[in-house]
Amino acid sequence: MGVELDQESFATGWERAMGTPPPEMWGEWGRFAGAVAFGDIWNREHLSDREKRLVILTVLSLYGREDIMSMHLGASMRKGELDGDELDEFAIVLSTYAGLPVGTAFSGLVARIRAELEAGSGDG
Repeated sequence: MGVELDQESFATGWERAMGTPPPEMWGEWGRFAGAVAFGDIWNREHLSDREKRLVILTVLSLYGREDIMSMHLGASMRKGELDGDELDEFAIVLSTYAGLPVGTAFSGLVARIRAELEAGSGDG
């Protein structure tokens, strides 16, 4: 039993989550991920986009997934969901509960994405 990718739902969810036009989805995995993560999760209303983003950033930090986390950090900053002071505080709480290496990696990534956005050179 497969998951169908509703292009309209996917596009709406992606634009809501990332603040950019959606990419082309590829293969079965792409259709699955697009349908679940963006077609469903980002179109749900029980949590705010900011709350969803905080959950995602926490999980990605714990897994050390800076590649995907950079996309979400850039989107959260571009969309005004989280500002620099909030992200600094996030790093402090993350360090306290997940350890200094996790918080340090997060804080460094925030600094890099912030600099890219300020320079206008990065898509985050």
